[in-house]
Amino acid sequence: MTTPDLDDIAGVAHAPAGTPAGVVVLTHGAGGSRESPLLIRICDEWAQRGWLAVRYNLPYRR
Repeated sequence: MTTPDLDDIAGVAHAPAGTPAGVVVLTHGAGGSRESPLLIRICDEWAQRGWLAVRYNLPYRR
């Protein structure tokens, strides 16, 4: 079996004010990117609720 050779995946973290309750990792749908206004708002909301939210691009978007 062969596996794809992927580079590191860079993401954008939305950190809560205090210690995170956990981590949520989100990505975009087909044709989107991590810069989607909706994805940014969702990650901001997770952070406001105490979670570390990370958004990233899928490999085909790099």
